[in-house]
Formats: sequence, C-alpha cells, structure tokens
Amino acid sequence: MVRGASLLTHIPHNWFPCATTLTCSGIFLTRSGHLFPVATVSVLSWIILGALGTGIANQPWPADYVLSLVEAGRLELKTPQRWHGRLRDEPARLPRGVGYEIELMGVEYEAALIPARGGLRVSFSESPEQAAAPDVHVGDEVVVATQAKQLQVFRNDGAFDRGGYLAAQNVDLVATLRAPELMERTATSRITGATREVEWAALANLENLARKKKIMIVHEQRGSTLLRDGVESQFLWPAIAPEGVGPAPKNNDSLLLRLKYGKRSVMLPGDAEEQSESSILSDNSDAALCADVLKVGHHDSKNSTMPDFLAAVHRRLALIIAGKDDPYDHPSPELLERLTSTGIRILRTDRDCAVHVLTDGSNLRLAVSWHVRRKQREQPQRRRNHQINNSTASNSRNPIAA
Repeated sequence: MVRGASLLTHIPHNWFPCATTLTCSGIFLTRSGHLFPVATVSVLSWIILGALGTGIANQPWPADYVLSLVEAGRLELKTPQRWHGRLRDEPARLPRGVGYEIELMGVEYEAALIPARGGLRVSFSESPEQAAAPDVHVGDEVVVATQAKQLQVFRNDGAFDRGGYLAAQNVDLVATLRAPELMERTATSRITGATREVEWAALANLENLARKKKIMIVHEQRGSTLLRDGVESQFLWPAIAPEGVGPAPKNNDSLLLRLKYGKRSVMLPGDAEEQSESSILSDNSDAALCADVLKVGHHDSKNSTMPDFLAAVHRRLALIIAGKDDPYDHPSPELLERLTSTGIRILRTDRDCAVHVLTDGSNLRLAVSWHVRRKQREQPQRRRNHQINNSTASNSRNPIAA
C-alpha cells in the first residue's frame, strides 16, 4: 500500500482541473508565441502540482494500516509478534533461501488480535542443518511468529535503495523466519463444491489437479458460512448429502449462495430448480433470503426462479446470463414473463453485454459495457430495439434506486 493512495479525497478536487487547465493553456499559448504568459502559466502549474504532490505525500495512513499502528504507539516492533495474513504470491526462490510476501490481516499484540493492513516480506535461509522451508502457497492464510522491522531508506548516492524498492512493491515490513515451524498455515486456497459424491470424469480430473497443487477441496452444505475480506458467503443449499455415490451430478446438487457485504446482498442460485427453491423457502425466513441482486438461476430456464422464490428474495435487479442466439431459446419466455410481471429491473448479457454490479456495502452501482457487433451494425433497426430497462446509458455507472 502506498501512503496516501486511498486518501486523495482530502485534497481539494478543484486543484486537479485547475492544474490541467493551466497546462493546456500553456500549450496553446506556446503555439501562439506569447512567451511571457507561457512562463507565468508554467510557474503556476508547477506550484499547484508541487502542492498537490506534497499534500498527497503527507496524507495520514488509515487507522488500521500497520505503519499507522506503529506511529500511534499501538504496536511495537521491538519483540517478535504473531502476524496473521495471506500469501500474495507463490514463494520466491532467493539466492540463499525462500521469500514470502504476506498481505497482512492482523497482528497479536498484548494478548489481543489487532486488525492490521499492509505488506510483510519474510525471508527464510535454507541450510543442510535445518528442516525444509514451509510448504505454503499463494492464497494460503498463515500465522508467522517473527520480529518485523521497518524498511531502511538509503540516501547515499550510488547506494541501492532497497527500502524504496520494497515500498514500491507494497511491502511495509521485513522479517526473517528463524525456523520453518514458526510459519503455520491456518487456511489454504480452496475449491468449494456441493456435498454429494458423483462418478464424473470432469470432477475427478479437477480434484486430481487440486491435489497436485495442494489446494483444499471443501464440500459445503446448507447452513455453513464463509467469511473473507468482509464478504459473508451463506450456503442455503444443498442439504446433507445422501449416502452412496451417484452416477452424475444433478441440477439440484448445485450450490445456492447468498453473498452479503455490509448492507447489500446478492443471491446466486446456481442450477437449483423448483424443488430446491421450495425446500429453501420452507427452511429459511424472508430476512435470510432477501437480496438486492438476483442472478437468475438454471441457465434462465422455465424450471427455476419460481414466483414464490422471486417474492421471497425481494430483489431490485435481475441479471440474466445468456449467450446471443442461444440454441435452447434461453432465457425462457415464461421466465421473462414472471420477471416482467414483478416490475423488477432486468439486465441481459445477450443484449447488454458485460454487466458489473459494484458496491461499497452501502450503495449499489452498475457498470454496463456495450460492444457494437458487426451483425448489429448490419441490422440497425434491431440494434435500436436493444435497450436496457430504465434506459441504462452505455459505458456508464448508474445507481440502483433504494
């Protein structure tokens, strides 16, 4: 993390267009041959840009940033601590060992786990007398017991500024791992699947590949939750798996997932059909099912997203994922009629192309990207009829009304 990178809102916004205007004016005056105004505008531009740079560089860090904790006296680096984080990348081979880059999530200090953000680079020197380096991989959550140090910045001419180099890599602290057992893996990269075991070649190949890469396979079921980066994943289906191994996966084996971030939520029903939806409705309250956004399930067929399920979700936006000229005639006309009758806003990838739903936990915004296709250019009348409900503008970010 670069200091002040997320705090530009503290800089007066009108300074940026002012500097841009002065720069453009200087270019125009230069072409006109007015040298004295050019010099004046240039000096003013440099003053404003210098003030902007100084203001950005001197912005305070966020309160939970690891260097902010150190400056505020809430964390001391004089003794080893237990650092919690996630590996940003695969371990790097160094001339004399292995390097690990960790995205920090917290640190144990004075018998408490303090949330902390930042980057920690840990190096481990291999030798014949020591055990092998810790066997961890990108995405793994780890706890490291080590004494971290702040970066040293060298100002001498000709000296390699290692601190500046690491800071540019979003590394804030460095440490040495004295023994491999001091790095403990607490959670691994994972593949999440349904609970029922099936004899399916594609699934077997995926599981074999995951084992080779030491990726954990987790079979989720109704009632389980997963919390990561502030996003709560609530698994509403499938139910407990029956005994035995099935011949092939079924639509109702699909995971039905509700994502919750802050005050906003998204329903992802997978391929669940009417049978699964009915069971979910009987086992959950309306509050557990309501969502702002519904990704229409089961390839937009008529056998899912039934009226009772639609009413329980209380959605404001329905996303249909369908290819252009779908051979199965999806989305189903019956499904579209059900959605339209509720007055819900509908976006379709076969007409609206890429659709992005953005949220900060409080607000929801849309980013819709239009791509003009050759076939559409040949059919201008048909292109004019392809409009998004509520007149979504092309290449724009539109708020979803509360």
